[in-house]
Amino acid sequence: MKISRITLNLNRVVQSNWEPLNEQSCFNYRRVAWYCAATAKLLAQRGYNVAINYVKNADAATDVANEIKQNGGMCDTFCADVTNECDVIQLFNDVESRLGPVTHLVNNAGILFKQSTLSDISLERFLNTVNGNLTSTFLCAKEFIKRCPSDGAMVNVSSGAALSGAPFEYVDYAAAKGASIHSHEALR
Repeated sequence: MKISRITLNLNRVVQSNWEPLNEQSCFNYRRVAWYCAATAKLLAQRGYNVAINYVKNADAATDVANEIKQNGGMCDTFCADVTNECDVIQLFNDVESRLGPVTHLVNNAGILFKQSTLSDISLERFLNTVNGNLTSTFLCAKEFIKRCPSDGAMVNVSSGAALSGAPFEYVDYAAAKGASIHSHEALR
């Protein structure tokens, strides 16, 4: 299995995952944002079956899926909380039954709260940030590795904040994204 890491320094935080066509599939999880949509469309253009997962924004996920279908691609939407292991397992089961086996995964999970210093961050916020940015990536990677073929591939997308530490503004986010990078490196 090939594993790649991409670090983006973006102002918007999103979440996504993927798989391809011809017995392959690709899938996006959680919020669909502009760069997730662009990646999903590109994968569909290259012949991948695309699964778009969301938690709350069904309209955005459906819009992207409809555009992919109108352009001749294979795409379906799914609703799962990727911070919940049972939901992740069910998500993979549903994707496999509707689009075929998941052979590629783009893990692009993220949640970001208001800029705050460490002293102003509550434990609840910290744990929610870790859940949205690290736990979700871990759970999807774990399930993918259990199921993927030897020629499968996974990309975990992180943030420049993981490298800079986002001093005095997003300490919780930077810590979670940094941990995501290091857990990913352990898989290489």
